Amino acid sequence: MNVKDLRGLLGQGEGPQLDLQHPDADPKAIAQVVCAFLNGDGGRVVVGVAQEGTVEGVQDPEALATHLRHAVGGMVTPAAQWSVDILAVGDASVVLVEVPGGPDRPYVVDGSIWVRRESTTVPAGRDELSALIGRLASAGPRWERQTALGAEWEDLDESLIMDTAERARSSGRWQGAGRDARAFMSGLGLLDAGRISNAGLLLFGRSPSRFLPQARVRLLVLPEGKTGTRYALDREFEGPLLRIALTIEEALLAHVGGVESRFDDSAWRRQDRPLLPRRALDEGVLNALVHRDY
Repeated sequence: MNVKDLRGLLGQGEGPQLDLQHPDADPKAIAQVVCAFLNGDGGRVVVGVAQEGTVEGVQDPEALATHLRHAVGGMVTPAAQWSVDILAVGDASVVLVEVPGGPDRPYVVDGSIWVRRESTTVPAGRDELSALIGRLASAGPRWERQTALGAEWEDLDESLIMDTAERARSSGRWQGAGRDARAFMSGLGLLDAGRISNAGLLLFGRSPSRFLPQARVRLLVLPEGKTGTRYALDREFEGPLLRIALTIEEALLAHVGGVESRFDDSAWRRQDRPLLPRRALDEGVLNALVHRDY
């Protein structure tokens, strides 16, 4: 989100998907709002803004963002994915918490299921609880949460699991203690009573395609102009999805990367720019892998 989008959002005022918090907001109150957004259609919490939408800013946004990642993450159960970012607005900085609708509803904070009613966050009432539980019962387990039949712990790349756990701890997205791969997998819902889920196998399996043939990824680079009889690149990738993402990116950079150079009448120096910006390439590859119908 950029500053223009944020100002537009603040202009709408608080509502079902926007909550404004003062700089000294209690992390428990923010956790309750995050829980409510997870139980609904998602939303945003902006810390450092008065109720009328005036940007006050926070004194130490980096420290606050880190604190919220750890504190709020430890209060919401089951574990969920949400992000904390810092956005500069003029001379001030606000902390932005973006929450998608959660896939594992109902979510709980401090023993209560929280929901959003217009601009307020409250414990769920009887009808709201019935709706949440009814939706959970009718949906059934999603494919990625189902057990990967035949897969054992030995089929997982434990070194990759621990490397991912360490990165998650460093970024504040995982609050687990010690080097316990099984605890990390269980905390993310990828391991249940020793049974590996399809998602766990896709992400960390040494060879997921042994159990899920559709887990292979094929990369084709078409000839220039999309004509011709030969592909510039035709390659299959197998292994953990997290490693595939890196190898695909490297292959793309090697075959369709490079730099575009140009001269401008107003400048003596040559101007260079990548043909494919690295961040755009990262996002494109990850979106393709994450949103694929496995």
